[in-house]
Amino acid sequence: MALALGIGLTAISYVIDKTRHRVITPFWYFAGSVFFLYAAFDILEDSVFEILYFGIAAGFMYLGTVVASRTLLFSSVIALMGFTGYFFRDSLANAFGLIFMGLLLIGLSAFAMSLNRKYIQAKQTPGQ
Repeated sequence: MALALGIGLTAISYVIDKTRHRVITPFWYFAGSVFFLYAAFDILEDSVFEILYFGIAAGFMYLGTVVASRTLLFSSVIALMGFTGYFFRDSLANAFGLIFMGLLLIGLSAFAMSLNRKYIQAKQTPGQ
């Protein structure tokens, strides 16, 4: 049910984003992406297809750049970082694992910021 609700809220937010009522869409983008990503993780957790969640969250990151939504970009980056921490939870016991995880998260956040500057802010500032 959460998958359908997440897809529905995200799709409705996309349609509303094209109207003059676009001010209300960030919250609904966030709610839809959280519902969908949580349900997808719940379904894929502890299965052989668990790694597919990384692709699903990366797909939401791409969707955030296509629709120029910082909210979708934020929620997908949080989902990617959370899944990365979950996936490497057993190997983070030593210091090198913690250093690697920190560098990975810094790189992921830098990548998200570059996507924001390149695709989202560029679409929102006309005349460039």
